[in-house]
Amino acid sequence: ILDFVTGDLNALHNRLGAADGEQVSRHLSAVRDLESQLQNLGAGLDSCDAPDLGSSFDVNAVVNVPKVAKLQMDLLSAGMACDQIRVASLMFAGGTNNQTYNFDGVNVTEGHHTLSHRGNGDVAAQEKLVKINTWLADQVAYLLAKLDAVPEGDGTMLDNTLVFWGNPLSVGNAHSRRNLKYIVAGGAGGYLRTGRYIHLPGRAHNDLLVSICHAMGLTDVERFGAAEHCNGPLGELT
Repeated sequence: ILDFVTGDLNALHNRLGAADGEQVSRHLSAVRDLESQLQNLGAGLDSCDAPDLGSSFDVNAVVNVPKVAKLQMDLLSAGMACDQIRVASLMFAGGTNNQTYNFDGVNVTEGHHTLSHRGNGDVAAQEKLVKINTWLADQVAYLLAKLDAVPEGDGTMLDNTLVFWGNPLSVGNAHSRRNLKYIVAGGAGGYLRTGRYIHLPGRAHNDLLVSICHAMGLTDVERFGAAEHCNGPLGELT
């Protein structure tokens, strides 16, 4: 259909004046851009079938947490590469979930929530929390690598995606929401300037969420959550 339309437009272009011809040229460029995008959907994948889940297993067993996490991220990245989904969320455990991480690579038998309420001076608890958070960071890195492995346009799917990794609290034992640390990865189609650590004292995370809306094209969004905590998007991200 695109080839047919392009041929007709080219024939029409030859019979038009300069001003009208320029308008048709812009439309032809838009058609070619659309064709390029369609050709790149799912590029880099042999097929758009769901990943092989393998034989059934107990998804609630602690030892299988890494396997479940990997399968979830494989499904997420495949869904995006095949243009079946555009937005997804992945939560490893709820805020009060006492998930244990007693598997290879972490080997922490105490619940995450319990550990997070130990005092800052509890060295053993802090070391275990570091192990848990390091494992979680490894999972985020795996997801980013999956997205970056899919060619898309002049770059990869990661270049056109925004990945937000966060935690609702900065210090678990105090339930503090100050000095929260967030990771924003991917290029969001060129919206973000990446490869930086930005310190923004006094700015609420609501403004970061507004910025994410703007990165996704929702530029009419002026607030996210309570209005008193919103001052507009973070210009430092672009």
